[in-house]
Amino acid sequence: MPPSEGSRDLQELRGALVVMVEALQERIDVEAKNSRAMQQFIDDASHELRTPLTVVKGYNDLLASGQASPEQQTRAVSRVQREVERMEALVRDLLLLAEVREAPRHDEHQVNVSDLVSARVHDFVLEHPERPLTREIQPGVTMPARADYVDRLTGNALTNVLRHTPDDAPVRVTLHADQDTVTLVIEDGGPGLPIYGVRPQRFQRFDDSRSRETGGSGLGMSIMADVAESLGGSMTTEASSLGGLRLRFSLPLRVASSL
Repeated sequence: MPPSEGSRDLQELRGALVVMVEALQERIDVEAKNSRAMQQFIDDASHELRTPLTVVKGYNDLLASGQASPEQQTRAVSRVQREVERMEALVRDLLLLAEVREAPRHDEHQVNVSDLVSARVHDFVLEHPERPLTREIQPGVTMPARADYVDRLTGNALTNVLRHTPDDAPVRVTLHADQDTVTLVIEDGGPGLPIYGVRPQRFQRFDDSRSRETGGSGLGMSIMADVAESLGGSMTTEASSLGGLRLRFSLPLRVASSL
C-alpha cells in the first residue's frame, strides 16, 4: 500500500486500493474454501461409493454371464436395487455436506422452530405409534435460520432413534428458548453411545458391529453437527436420563455480528 500521507489524490487512491485488495483477499479465501470443500466431497464420495459399486459390478457380471439360476437372478436384481438406493441416499447426504461446508453464510429468515419441530414429531408419532414419546415444545420460538436445515436436524435425530433403538424405547423431545439461545433436545432410551461429548466425524460408526447396511453410512451424526455449526450453533452428545443418547442442539437466537 502507498503511504497514507501525501496529496488528497494519493490518499483517495490508497483508499481505493485498500478496498480492492480486501475484496480480492476475501474472494481468494472463498475460492480456497470452496476448493477444499470440493476436494473433501470427492474424497468422501470415492471412499464410500467404492463398496456398493463393487457389489453392483459383481452381480452385473453374474447376470451377464448367463449362468445364474433363477434364484440367483432374483437375488442379484434385488441386491443391485438395494445398493443403488443406498448410493442415491449417500449422494444426497454428501451433497448436503458439501453445501453446508461450502456456503455457511445463508439468506436467513425468521423461522418458527416450534412449528417445524412439532410437525416432525407429529409425523413420527403417526408413523410409529408403538413408540412412547413425550414432548415439551415451547410455542412461538423463532430464530433466523434456514427452515430446511432446522427440519433436517430434527429429521436426522429422529431417524437416528429409529435406526439404533428398540421399537419400544422411549423418546423425549424438548424445545425451549432463553434470551440468547434456542435449545432442541432429542433423547431416547436405547443403548446409547460408548463415549459422549466427542464431535462425530464423517463415516464414524460408534458401534463396530454395525456394517454399512445395518449402521448406515456413518454420515448422519456428522451432518447434524455440520448443520448446527452452519447455523452458528453446536451439537453435543450426552447420556440421557432415559438410558440412551441425548442430542442437544444449541442455536443462536440472533444472527452473529460476523455474518
